[in-house]
Amino acid sequence: MLWLRKLARRKCSRPLASRRRREWGHTSRERCRRIGGFGGRPRAAVLVLAAIAAVVSFRHMRKLALTHGEDALAAALIPLAVDGTIVAASMSLLRASRHGSRGGLLPWVLLIISSLASVGANVAVAEPNGDRSVDRGGGGRFRRER
Repeated sequence: MLWLRKLARRKCSRPLASRRRREWGHTSRERCRRIGGFGGRPRAAVLVLAAIAAVVSFRHMRKLALTHGEDALAAALIPLAVDGTIVAASMSLLRASRHGSRGGLLPWVLLIISSLASVGANVAVAEPNGDRSVDRGGGGRFRRER
């Protein structure tokens, strides 16, 4: 674990841009200490969760497109376009936030519309469960009485 500490120190040793240092009054190393030295673990966790969500979303939107008569290529490109728009709008808003801006109207509109399209596709493909049973294996205690 010593190598991990050295790596974290090396990453935190770079000073922030001079403008930020004047505004906030600290260097990158001090900032890393305030954060708690988590390193890349939160970032890795977010990337893993985003990858899982992307795969599930892709499968649902592809299934919906195929169900409605799209060919295989279009069914693969539609989810990439919707999820790609979400990623592009999110990155645009993140960059604007880092520069002290709230972002324009377009990224927010694209993020909201694309998110609604993604959630709508997931809901449309979901299988209805009429008896609302939690336990699919049979007589579980969560089965609703009729």
